[in-house]
Amino acid sequence: MFDLVFLVPLVVLYLVAMAILISLGRPPHLGPNAPRLTRAPDPPGAELRLWIEGTERPLLRSTGFLAAFGLEVRRLRDIRVYEHGGELESFPARLIALLFDPYTRGAVRGADAMALLFHGRPLGEGEALYFALIDLPPEPSVVAFIDRRPVDRNDRPARV
Repeated sequence: MFDLVFLVPLVVLYLVAMAILISLGRPPHLGPNAPRLTRAPDPPGAELRLWIEGTERPLLRSTGFLAAFGLEVRRLRDIRVYEHGGELESFPARLIALLFDPYTRGAVRGADAMALLFHGRPLGEGEALYFALIDLPPEPSVVAFIDRRPVDRNDRPARV
């Protein structure tokens, strides 16, 4: 009986402390008319574009291959391709640095791209390194992956 007198207030105090901790972790409910943070609209005529030294804009007959890398075509704003095969060390230094930036943000897709970065896998004949600019809230991001080289009949860069 004596233990119960001390145990009950201790359990109540524990439950109150847990309720306070849980309420501190939740965002406050501001109601339906509260102001919300949204992305500022782009100015008229402004287009998001990538410029990466050593890459070009490919002519894509189909964008269906992007789904294999978890990318939504309707969110794609620009795409660049690096088509020169070889070891990672043979790539331009700025391109290598740019490739590690999406890696640190978890935006390098596919086992081939990871093998290129960390296991000495060369970029093979008929393959290309792609950089896709995806417009996702709260800000656009660049996703990198390796896939087959785009086929262009005229052998010239294309516009997306």
